Amino acid sequence: MTLLQLQRLSARPAMLRSHAWRASFNKRGWASGAKPFKKVMACNRGEIAVRIMRAANELGCETVAIYSREDRFTQHRYKADQAFLVENKSPVGAYLDIPQIIKIAKENKVEAIHPGYGFLSENPEFAQACKDNGITFCGPTPSNLKDFGDKTTARELALKVGVPCVPGTPGPVNTVEEARAFIDSGVGYPVILKAAHGGGGRGMRVVESAEVLEENFNRATSEAKAAFGNGAVFIERYVYKPRHIEVQILGDGTGNIVHLYDRDCSVQRRHQKVVETAPAMGLDPKTRQAMLNDAVRLTSHAKYLNAGTVEFLVDKEGRYYFIEVNPRIQVEHTVTEVVTGVDLVQSQFRIASGAKLSDLNLTQDNVSVRGVAMQCRVTTEDPSRDFKPDTGTIEVFRSTGGMGIRIPFLLGVLDHPDFVDGTVDTSFIAENPQLLEPMHVANRGSKLLTYISNVIVNGPPKALGAVGAPPSPVDPQIPTLPAPAKKQGPSLRETYVNKGPAAFAKAVRDNKGLLITDTTWRDAHQSLLATRMRTVDMLNIAPRHRHCPGQCLQSGVLGFLNECPWDRLAQLREAVPDIPFQMLLRGANAVGYTSYPDNVVYKFCELAQQTGMDVF
Repeated sequence: MTLLQLQRLSARPAMLRSHAWRASFNKRGWASGAKPFKKVMACNRGEIAVRIMRAANELGCETVAIYSREDRFTQHRYKADQAFLVENKSPVGAYLDIPQIIKIAKENKVEAIHPGYGFLSENPEFAQACKDNGITFCGPTPSNLKDFGDKTTARELALKVGVPCVPGTPGPVNTVEEARAFIDSGVGYPVILKAAHGGGGRGMRVVESAEVLEENFNRATSEAKAAFGNGAVFIERYVYKPRHIEVQILGDGTGNIVHLYDRDCSVQRRHQKVVETAPAMGLDPKTRQAMLNDAVRLTSHAKYLNAGTVEFLVDKEGRYYFIEVNPRIQVEHTVTEVVTGVDLVQSQFRIASGAKLSDLNLTQDNVSVRGVAMQCRVTTEDPSRDFKPDTGTIEVFRSTGGMGIRIPFLLGVLDHPDFVDGTVDTSFIAENPQLLEPMHVANRGSKLLTYISNVIVNGPPKALGAVGAPPSPVDPQIPTLPAPAKKQGPSLRETYVNKGPAAFAKAVRDNKGLLITDTTWRDAHQSLLATRMRTVDMLNIAPRHRHCPGQCLQSGVLGFLNECPWDRLAQLREAVPDIPFQMLLRGANAVGYTSYPDNVVYKFCELAQQTGMDVF
C-alpha cells in the first residue's frame, strides 16, 4: 500500500485535483448551465443527513431536516437551517411518511430532496411523488428505481446485456412451496434467500438443507416485510466463500456512465459490512476490468441517473457474478471519495440540477485512483457476546483522533494476516472466532480521573499513609454523663406530640433558659460527620444524646452509604424518643438539588413526619 487512511463515516473527501474539473463549476460549485438549488431537504437522519447538509452548504444551499419525536435532540436536526417534526409517527415511520414529507417540503419551498440511504431512498413511489409535486428527487428516476429496486427485474436486465449472474428464480417468490419447487428443480442446496425489494442484508438467509428451508423462509419474508413493506424474496444458488466487490458509478440519464472504480466489502457478519476498502486489494486486473465494464454496460443500458453501486460476488476461481444494483448513495461512499477526489454527494446534487457528466468534466479518463482508503463501521454491539446489542451507561466518550480510535474487534480484523494479504472472503469473521474474544483495554485516562475525583471527595485511602498527619494512637474516650435532673413539666418533644405544633412553638418562645441546636448528626457535607457515619455508628452513641436538650437532626439522601434514610430516621427516633428532630428544607428543592413538584414535597414531608421528624 502506498497510502493507508482510516476514513471516518463523515470525513471530508479530498479536494478535487483536476484544474479542468474545477474550471467547469461556478463560484458556488454548480456546473455551468445547470439550475442551482436554493433550498434542499435531507430526508433521513443521523450521519448521512449531516453529510447531505454539509454538501448542500458547500454548494450554497439552505437546508431542511425532518425528524421524529425521538430524534428531536439528535445532531442532524440542529445542523439544518430549518427542521420540522413529522408528527404522530413511530421513530422509523416518521422517515417513511411520504404525504407528510411532501407537505413539509412544499410548504417550505424546498426545491430538491436527497433521500440518503435506507428509508425511502429506493422507493419509486416517493421519487414519483416528488416529481408530481415539482420537487427534484436527488437520485435515480422512478423507472430506474423500479428496475433495480426489484432484485429479480435487475437480474433480468443483467442477463439481457450479458452480465453473468448466479442461477436463481426468474421472479419474486411468495410462498415456501414455490421456494421448495424451484430448489428441487435442479438448483440444489445451499441457496440464499434475499429480499426482492430492498438491501442492506435485511431479509437475507442462507439455507443449507431442505429441513431448515421453511424456518429461514419465514424469517426472511418477515424481515423483508418489516424493513421494506413487501415480504417477497428471490432465491439464488449460494456461492461458497466469495469476495464481495462493488463498483461505484455515476450516470446523467442519457446513457453516459462513468465508474469510480471498486470497493471490497468482503469482511461482513450476518451480511452486514464491517470493513470497506477502496480499491479492492489483490484482485486480478482482468477480473477487475471486466466487472467495471459490465457495471457500466448494465447501467448505461438502463440510462441510469445519478449515483449507484453495482455489486458482484467473486469466487475462488476468479469468476464473478452480478448480485444487484443499489440505486442510491451507500454508507461506504466516503472511501471512494478519498481515493478518487470526487465528492459523490455534491455530484448527486449537480446531476439532479440538470448537469451532464460532460458539464462536470467527469469522463473516464479524468477519474483515477490514488492510494488506499479504509472504513470501519462501529456499532453498539458486543463482539464477545455474538454481537448482541450492547446496553448500559456510557462512562467515557472520546472523539476519534490519534492512537486508540479503533475498537478491539476491528484491531483484530485489521491485524489479521489474511486481511493484510488481501485474501479475505465473506466467511472471514465466521472462520476466525478468536476475533470475538474480549480484549482488555487499559483506559488509563479514565481510571486516573476516577482516582483523583475519589481522593478529592473522600480523601486518600488509609493504606497509603502518605498524606496528612498520622491517626491518633489514643482511643477516643466516651464521656460519662451524670444522671439528668428530674424534669419539671413536659419536655418539648412531649408538648409537640401531645399538644401539636402551635403549643410546641409557644413553649419554645416562653422558655427562659438556653436551648441548643446540636448539628453533629446533620446529614450534609457541611456537617461534622459529612454523611459518612453509618446508622449503626450513630445508634451506638444515641444513648449519650437522649438527655441533651435541644438535639436536632437533618436527614437527607445517603448516597455515599447506600442506606435507607427512612430506616435511619425511624431507628434514631426510637433510640432518642424525647428530643425534637429538625429538618432543613430548601423550598421546592426539599432536601435535593433540583426543583420538585409541590405534591412531591408535601408527600415527602408527610412521610418524614410520620417516621419521626418534628420540625421543618
